[in-house]
Amino acid sequence: MKRKVKALAVVGLASGILSTSALAYNYKFQFDVTTGWFSDTAYTAYAYKVTDTENPVVNVTAMDLNWTANIMMVNSNDLQRSSIGSWSSPGAQVLTNMGGKQGYQYRLKIWEAYPNSKTYSIKGAWNPDSY
Repeated sequence: MKRKVKALAVVGLASGILSTSALAYNYKFQFDVTTGWFSDTAYTAYAYKVTDTENPVVNVTAMDLNWTANIMMVNSNDLQRSSIGSWSSPGAQVLTNMGGKQGYQYRLKIWEAYPNSKTYSIKGAWNPDSY
């Protein structure tokens, strides 16, 4: 019986660590952007990528209600360099690196998944490297 309790405790601890792992990243770069009336796209400031292999991480801390934000990392030519994450409420996600290289600048591209004539605001933090 004691073994079962210990095994359950270990499994519970491991699952708790895994479920909060996206929250443990170093989100170094803050953003607070609003999509425009005539453009459903907003961009964050640029950040340098430190490694070739790490994935970008995004933590949305606040956003307007009733919209879905798509977010991806892009280079200065607006070319996609990560997978696309979707948020309809605050939370953290790890995006997949798709060609982001060490020493280059990247920014987040944020847009309304279902474009309309409204403006939306979103706040959070991110890092092009998940270390």
